[in-house]
Amino acid sequence: MFKKYVFYTGWLLATLSLSVSACADNSKVKKSDKNIHGLELTYLPYNSNDHLKCIMTNEANSCSKVNLVKSSNLTKYYSFISPAYGDSVVLPETDDSKQIIVSPFEDNEYEGPQLEISIINAFGVVERKTISANKNVVIDKNYNLIYKDGNKEKILRLK
Repeated sequence: MFKKYVFYTGWLLATLSLSVSACADNSKVKKSDKNIHGLELTYLPYNSNDHLKCIMTNEANSCSKVNLVKSSNLTKYYSFISPAYGDSVVLPETDDSKQIIVSPFEDNEYEGPQLEISIINAFGVVERKTISANKNVVIDKNYNLIYKDGNKEKILRLK
């Protein structure tokens, strides 16, 4: 009887241990969906057309590729973000600990919508790039910023 009890207790502990470790792995996956400030991430590749379409239509179907973050939420953690910006996206942190935020805005009605791409390094230094949203901006999985300038494709490395 005692042997059965020890065997059963050992089996139960092993099962619980596996269940707990499986839950721990799942929580890691869920945490990777947000940045260090708890803001939802948009996974790469990023496409400005998807971003703007999501903002304009405000339908769940059109937002399947981006997670919009309100500027009011961003300004809590990033003082350089303007409250006048439209809903932004936060990209996953780069290997060298850079955070990237893409924020749409319209500074001048003649220029049309613009994107401000803010790159924050590990020391909090912000580098900004502004580009017309009409240039079909893509940020690929290697953090290359790709856009059309006239008939030429331009590529800038963000990390």
